[in-house]
Amino acid sequence: MNFLNSKLTLICCTILILSCSGIMNGSEISLGKIDEDIYSITLDDINTGFFKFNNKIYIVDTFLLPSLSKTQKKLIRSIYKKEKFEFLINTNIDIDTIGGNQVFANETSILSTNDARSELSENGEKLLLLAIDKIEKKELKKVKIKPANFTFQKELKLYDDEMVIEIIDTQNVYGKGNLIVNLKGENVLFAGNMFFNKIIPDLKDSKIRDYLKELVNITKMSVSKIIPRHGEVGNFDDFLTYKEYIDLLISETQKFVKEGKSIEETLDGVNFEKFKNWKYYAERHPVNVQKAYDELQSENNQILEFLKAIQQQKKSN
Repeated sequence: MNFLNSKLTLICCTILILSCSGIMNGSEISLGKIDEDIYSITLDDINTGFFKFNNKIYIVDTFLLPSLSKTQKKLIRSIYKKEKFEFLINTNIDIDTIGGNQVFANETSILSTNDARSELSENGEKLLLLAIDKIEKKELKKVKIKPANFTFQKELKLYDDEMVIEIIDTQNVYGKGNLIVNLKGENVLFAGNMFFNKIIPDLKDSKIRDYLKELVNITKMSVSKIIPRHGEVGNFDDFLTYKEYIDLLISETQKFVKEGKSIEETLDGVNFEKFKNWKYYAERHPVNVQKAYDELQSENNQILEFLKAIQQQKKSN
């Protein structure tokens, strides 16, 4: 499979969703060709995908509702009519990622991290009820939680003569159970929640420093096309711009923490003109500054306590 340098090719099978119990009416699901045998399926700013490997089909994520994932399945079958579905890979445990698992569950194994399976098995119904209360879509009540029946720790590699698939556990740095799918040899990455293209992430459940470390790891990969869970399909430069937001969030918040500034002063002072036109900036950026402040303040306090303990030990000696 040779990488295509041309822009994302949109295939003429865009569909209007008209029968989702009144939900998402008028939204379009579009099928995009990333490379030969590698595709994205997009609804609004949410991406799923699929690719062919060893003559079998690997699906990356589903949509929020079973009806939408049925359309997703039809689109896959419009390209690959008979090939076996080998795995449905869940890149995280968000309901809008796993809500359609039931559509594929009888035809393929579902793959996730160990932590994702444990969390869905223990708390999946609670997560669903929270989603029903928050999103208020009737069809959500028809969702059946389907945890993975195939799990791994840290990393899973699959091989053929032309490509290596690396499925990497990002160690719960953005909530529980996140992973990425690297198609080595094709320079394509399904990034899950490790990349939001021109969208501000919600970092309230993340470990921000560890999240940045995982982003740095991705910069060491040879990737040219990156499919985020949310946002447009991007390139490596788009990813570096996203990483810049996280870098700045940490470094600028750290300055206020070191100067002993209050959270109010920090929220007022840490603003980035470059990113103000990104989706959800107004809603999510203050939340992210608060999270960074709390995490960095805790680190700072630990360092001060450590230095204090050393001083006390010197005095006692």
